[in-house]
Amino acid sequence: MADPFVTLETLHDPVEAELHRELLEDAGIVVSTPGLEHRHMLGIAGSYVKISVQVRRSRLEEAQELLRGLEHADEILEPIEQPRPPAVDGPYRGGRPDPDEGYDDVRLKRIGAFASLVLTFGAGHFYARENAIAWVIAGLELVALGKSMLGDPTLAAIVPALILYDLFGGLRACERYNQRAPHTPKQQLLKVPLLLALAVASFYFFPWLGELLAEEAPALTDA
Repeated sequence: MADPFVTLETLHDPVEAELHRELLEDAGIVVSTPGLEHRHMLGIAGSYVKISVQVRRSRLEEAQELLRGLEHADEILEPIEQPRPPAVDGPYRGGRPDPDEGYDDVRLKRIGAFASLVLTFGAGHFYARENAIAWVIAGLELVALGKSMLGDPTLAAIVPALILYDLFGGLRACERYNQRAPHTPKQQLLKVPLLLALAVASFYFFPWLGELLAEEAPALTDA
């Protein structure tokens, strides 16, 4: 007998949708969330996207009961005391939490890959919040593309290498962020020599790409 998916609720908040999906899946309920991935990819710009939380018809009442329990969780749970930061030496004795050390969300690899390949300019590392190396990648890409527009398109041969570095490096950065162990700015900048070596190698090992761009540039100008 068919057991189709039916809509349990419609949301606009992706964080709330993720929370409800995890709650239902932990209870063994199969969940479908059309619109959630698009909402993640579009970010703030996708606030108009509706997220449907769907379950099998046979589990609908059970799912509704679970969500009702979530709404009234404060009534049945004892308040949790917030942990006090450990005492530290120095002018901030008693501990002052670093506002940059919040991990309220997770970095999804598919979003990081999309940012690297489509947005480029270090977007994969920006998404994973390793901004120091991201600015270096973005700067190198801007220089390469700027030189190309000024009549030297051969330098654009390094752009694909920079995008690939941002792609694979950004995926690893997402893992570090989710493990609460992101690289510090100093650790990120230690990778700059490797990044520069990769850019130089791509320029010399793929000269055909630069030559192709150089041949196309006059043709476009004549047109």
